[in-house]
Amino acid sequence: MAYPIKCPDCDSYSFYYRSDRTGNVRRYECKDCGSVYIATLKGMPSKSVISEPKNMNSDALYWEKVIV
Repeated sequence: MAYPIKCPDCDSYSFYYRSDRTGNVRRYECKDCGSVYIATLKGMPSKSVISEPKNMNSDALYWEKVIV
């Protein structure tokens, strides 16, 4: 069972997909604390295209914080 993805910084469930995908790269933003992260699906090449993840949890993704 997939669970909603929580913000790695504040554990808020107000953590949403923010921008268009470019290959296997997604941008997420937390509406509570303002953190922005880039996520890639584990085990998939970066040039592969993924659709909006519906049944995925945060353990299926690699996370990198964007410093703005």
